[in-house]
Amino acid sequence: MRFSRQDWIALGLRELAKQGPPGLTIDALCAAAARTRGSFYHHFEGHDDFIDAMMRTWKQRDTDAIIQTVDNVAQNKTALLNDKASRINHRLEGRIRQLAQQNKVAARWLKIVDAARIAFLEMLHETSSGVSRDDSKTLAKLDYAALVGAQTLWPNASATTMAGLGASFSELIKAKYGGSHD
Repeated sequence: MRFSRQDWIALGLRELAKQGPPGLTIDALCAAAARTRGSFYHHFEGHDDFIDAMMRTWKQRDTDAIIQTVDNVAQNKTALLNDKASRINHRLEGRIRQLAQQNKVAARWLKIVDAARIAFLEMLHETSSGVSRDDSKTLAKLDYAALVGAQTLWPNASATTMAGLGASFSELIKAKYGGSHD
């Protein structure tokens, strides 16, 4: 059976979550796929091209798709975002941050993803909490820092645990700023 470009990307994301950056060497990936280097190079020009494709896929799946889903609902946006964010692979998120410390392609994508997530949170806080633009920027940064911190401290936490932390943060914001925060 042929191993497609998407198969390599899915394997890379799985191996990164399991082993961290050392699992992403071409030799390690080929061993995990039981494929040759030629198979890898049939789909990618090199390691950085592979990392670029993998990070692009991660961004689309764990940022763009979530933002689009949340943006398309009329009510309870915060609760839906909390639910979606609690279900992403938090171990993978931490491993991507490790990879970004070693790889400039991953670092560029992580910066793009972080900026997109924070910008969406800013908009969400401003529209659902009714807070000022400056406060929404601060809240978005705190909200995102809380998520990244929780991912770092508890990478194996269940979706229920992560959702509970997110809900608690939302309740704190509601108590401080009022508004519907949805």
